[in-house]
Amino acid sequence: MLWSLDEEWRDMKLGYLLSGAFLLGLTACGPGEPEVTWYDDVGHVLAANCVSCHQDGGLAGSLDFREPDIPVSMANLIAAVTEARVMPPFMAEETEACANPWGWKHDPRLTDEEIALLALWAELDAPIGEPDPNNP
Repeated sequence: MLWSLDEEWRDMKLGYLLSGAFLLGLTACGPGEPEVTWYDDVGHVLAANCVSCHQDGGLAGSLDFREPDIPVSMANLIAAVTEARVMPPFMAEETEACANPWGWKHDPRLTDEEIALLALWAELDAPIGEPDPNNP
């Protein structure tokens, strides 16, 4: 099964969490306050990389990621498939013989930091946080 918690996957997850937390400069906000929330962090990552398919009328419209309800309920699965780099799908292959020195237009792949952020959010039980009316 793709997202089974075997030893290699756990080691990879820990590496992403540690490097991501370091690179993002995440620190504890205070007693009992989550570091990563849907409204402050995760919603923006999913909007930029996933919502083109995960919305009404999209290829994966039954899993609408524009609001937190469905992603919160799937946080562990989202973390697993992004860490495995199954999602978001990207079919272009880069090999030593065929490298793209200019980058890809509309590349939906997540950065290591974004993957670590999603994993940390899942580890924290997917806190939603408070919406910011000035930053939709």
